[in-house]
Amino acid sequence: MVLERPIQSIEFAERVIPKLGGHDLTDAREYAQRAERQRIMGELASDVVHDINNLLAAVEAISRLLEMQIEDDALRVRTH
Repeated sequence: MVLERPIQSIEFAERVIPKLGGHDLTDAREYAQRAERQRIMGELASDVVHDINNLLAAVEAISRLLEMQIEDDALRVRTH
């Protein structure tokens, strides 16, 4: 006699994870926790990169202003 158990599933983050017993539920929770950690780390990395990009943009802007001022000063010295 063969007994068939219905396969249940858990839906998480648009993925269906099969659940056959308590152990699989633990695996699904671990998967969910890992996915959440990865999402948070991705957001943190994105925020850090964004902040660094803002600092580099400020440095570039100041560099260009200084370069324009140096060129302007050089023109004044040549014309006088």
